[in-house]
Amino acid sequence: MEFKIEMEWKYLGLVSSVDDDLVFPLAIKKPAVYRILAGAESYVGETSNLSRRLSNFRRPGGHKDTKVPRTNRRVNRWLLSHLATGNPQPEISYLDAATLHIGVKSERLDLSTTHQRLLLENLVIQHELRDGHVLQNL
Repeated sequence: MEFKIEMEWKYLGLVSSVDDDLVFPLAIKKPAVYRILAGAESYVGETSNLSRRLSNFRRPGGHKDTKVPRTNRRVNRWLLSHLATGNPQPEISYLDAATLHIGVKSERLDLSTTHQRLLLENLVIQHELRDGHVLQNL
C-alpha cells in the first residue's frame, strides 16, 4: 500500500528580537503545524492556535533557572541565542491544510484534531531529518 501526503508551506515571516524580547510576525489563530528554520537548525511543532503558541515562545514563563526547560523556554533561548550571534533571522512557515493519500483514497487531514496534527508533525520531522537539518525538537 502506498501512502502520500500533499501539503504546501505558507510563509509567515521572520523572527527578530528587541531588547532580548522575541518579535514574531502576526499569525493565524487556528490549528497548524509550523516550522522555524534558523540556518541548518529547525524546530517543528503543532498547535491548536499558532498565534498563542508563538506568544508563549515570546514570554515562556517559568523560572529562568529551570534545569530542564519547558519547550517554550527552550525555544525562546534557542532563538535568542541564534539572533545574538548575528546569524540570519529565523523564518517561520506553517501548514494549515494537508491531504493524505492512501492507495487510491484521499482525505483532507482535520488539523483541529490533535492526532492528525501529530501525524503531520512527525512526517515533517522525518523530512527535516532527511534533509539534514539539526532538529531542536530532539
